Amino acid sequence: MAIASVLKYRRMFYAGGTRAVRKANKNKEEKARQKNLKCFIRFFHMNSIGCSSKRLRFPSGLWAKKQAFASYLAGIVLLFPLLLWADFPLPHDGKLKLYSYHHDEFLSVEYEKEGKLQEQALKQIEKIFRSHEDNTQHAIDPNLIRLLDHIQDHFAADTVEIISGFRSLAYNAQLKTNGHNVASESYHTKGFAADIHLDEISERDLWEYVKSLHLGGAGYYPRFDFVHVDVGPRRIWQEADSTTRQLIGTENNKNVTWSATTNKNIYKQNDSLELTLTNQAYHAQKLSRNIWLEGFREGKWQTRVRILKSPGKRVAAGASKELTLSLSSAKPGKYRLVVFADRKFKALTCFIE
Repeated sequence: MAIASVLKYRRMFYAGGTRAVRKANKNKEEKARQKNLKCFIRFFHMNSIGCSSKRLRFPSGLWAKKQAFASYLAGIVLLFPLLLWADFPLPHDGKLKLYSYHHDEFLSVEYEKEGKLQEQALKQIEKIFRSHEDNTQHAIDPNLIRLLDHIQDHFAADTVEIISGFRSLAYNAQLKTNGHNVASESYHTKGFAADIHLDEISERDLWEYVKSLHLGGAGYYPRFDFVHVDVGPRRIWQEADSTTRQLIGTENNKNVTWSATTNKNIYKQNDSLELTLTNQAYHAQKLSRNIWLEGFREGKWQTRVRILKSPGKRVAAGASKELTLSLSSAKPGKYRLVVFADRKFKALTCFIE
């Protein structure tokens, strides 16, 4: 018995000391490892994904090891896509034109010169990106700005229209309460995301291109005519295409006694536009049929071109007239039809986008 006890003790000693000593060393190593791991994950969260900077706590024992290892892997997975943005990999010229849909503001800015970000220009971008409703401003991630720049350059677009830029936490919560499909920790609330629209390209084509970059998030929203882009981890999603046509631009009609609708919303060059003009008054009216095409450039309606001039005709109450118009001279972009009821351009009838 005595010999066996001695041998057992020797095995314990050569393996690392007595049971008490080994346990103390093991606890010390576990605490040091967990401390280093907590700092590692905390560093990722603070500097890479904008999450809470609260210290992470782990229970002791085998479960602690499993949970800590899982958290370590999660940190690596979340960090890896963002590392791709450390040096922006896509060509861009450092110049950007932005139009805010909600604020009706236009900005043309050179935000980067010879590889150096321009502080004043970034402040201007921050302002035009400000939150809808409460006007809260927040710094916009430079790589998001570069991504928008690259997209504008790639499609040779006149302007990038911002449907939704930065969102304050209060406004984001309001949208969620009102039933909108927004994430509680949306990248919009961190200045990492934007919902955008380009007049010269369809939303599906824009979405397909952003997907092909294999960087960041890309969401397709055909019912609302915009694409979500962000500089977070790579994700792809889409909403279903709308089964019914949504009329746009009808709110611009300044004369309720006439209405005008086109046969579709999007046309290709050399397409013919079918226009229906309807007398909404309770009496007959004369329509001179002077029709102009106005283009939207740099945040303003401009470049007006006459596409139809014909003798006026009297239209009975409730009756409609069908017209076919040529768009052969129009360049890609957003347009509206301006229809005047008399030859002197005094009675403005309707606008159609």
